Amino acid sequence: MNHKRLVFLVCLCIILGLPLSASMVSFFLVETGIPDSSPNTQYTRIWEDGLMDAFFEAGHIVTNSPASRFDTEPSSEICEVVEFEFNEAVEGGAEYFIVGYLRYETNGPRQIPQEITLQVYSTQNSALLHVLYFPAGSGRDNQEEFQIAKNAGWVVITQMRNN
Repeated sequence: MNHKRLVFLVCLCIILGLPLSASMVSFFLVETGIPDSSPNTQYTRIWEDGLMDAFFEAGHIVTNSPASRFDTEPSSEICEVVEFEFNEAVEGGAEYFIVGYLRYETNGPRQIPQEITLQVYSTQNSALLHVLYFPAGSGRDNQEEFQIAKNAGWVVITQMRNN
């Protein structure tokens, strides 16, 4: 009986002594190509949820800020609004900041997503680590679109691990 207790205590000490490898990741999505007067779209939320779900399943701590809307994707790497959110992520302890530009096109009364650009930044040195492009709006329904977003999240995670 004492042998079992000793093995249990050794295993517990090993587990508790291992460093935690979970990174804190902050997300910020930006809709582009939609007028401010247009109602919120479901796709932005689907993409945000899918990306965050993949990171959560991979063991990361995830946070997000409410999505914003720009007329066009900013030409500079970090514009003023994104810089504010980046600084908030840094203050909150995030190790990575991911900004996603979800580009929409208007088709009559509907806004249809075309592509999402994901920029992955390190908060330690503000370095842009990766820029990845994924098609958006190609799912047959919300569940399939969610899965596409989640798969994109896994691609980003793989790229981050290869750093």
